[in-house]
Amino acid sequence: MLCYLVIIIDELENVYYHKINESYTSYMKGIAMTGTVHEIVNTILPCTWSYSYIGKHLQENYSQFKEDNFFAKWIDSYNSGEYSEFTKLWIDFTNEICKDLSKVEKDNLSKIFRKSSIYEIDFWDMAYDGEINMFSMLPLLLVSLVFSRQAGVTAGLITGIISLLIGGYILHPAQVILDYILPYMALGLSDILGKENKNKMLLGSLIAVLLNVFAHFLSGIIFFGQYAPEGMNSTLYSFLYNFTGHGVEGILCTVLISILPFKNLKQLAN
Repeated sequence: MLCYLVIIIDELENVYYHKINESYTSYMKGIAMTGTVHEIVNTILPCTWSYSYIGKHLQENYSQFKEDNFFAKWIDSYNSGEYSEFTKLWIDFTNEICKDLSKVEKDNLSKIFRKSSIYEIDFWDMAYDGEINMFSMLPLLLVSLVFSRQAGVTAGLITGIISLLIGGYILHPAQVILDYILPYMALGLSDILGKENKNKMLLGSLIAVLLNVFAHFLSGIIFFGQYAPEGMNSTLYSFLYNFTGHGVEGILCTVLISILPFKNLKQLAN
């Protein structure tokens, strides 16, 4: 599969680990080094089982899109009879070695199985980092509107650096600036038109959101265009990815700002 994906082993060993991926693999390694055989097989089973299910689901529902599809061989591998048989053997083996355990032991294995299953969900969700995060932009927009632009921009810079440190995806120094520094600092410009009345604050917040999304948009074109679906250019791909994610979230934050009692917020801040 690695050969099919044209992945060089040296590059694979030096690739950046997403925080979810690193957490998941660390969890599995920890169980492998300190757990029992029963715990180890229940840690691995969700991966094996879910891939079989996903392969079958994709084949049954999207087989008409497989021709010349980059992931066709992946689907064929995990939808194959051989992999289905392997999955069944693994499930049967797990049931067999665990059948005589006590209720306490089985409850513990259930927790391990569920935790690995949640990690599997998070693993697949990594592909959708552009999804809408409800109102995550709001605090930075409010810092500028309630306190000052300097405070807002500074808070944005600090937030961007923290986001980079705890789970950033780094391809290039310029990509770091476009994805982690400028977007967050831009949200601190929400008072750019003033804050004498609600209309100016709303329009200023929209401008800040647009600057935020535009930085991500540029990064998408320059650094992530290769992930665009076949037949779609990088500009359209980046637009759809960022404006339907960050853009929609920013609009929701602006709507919320329109109904917030700023007089009371400023009194509390002072």
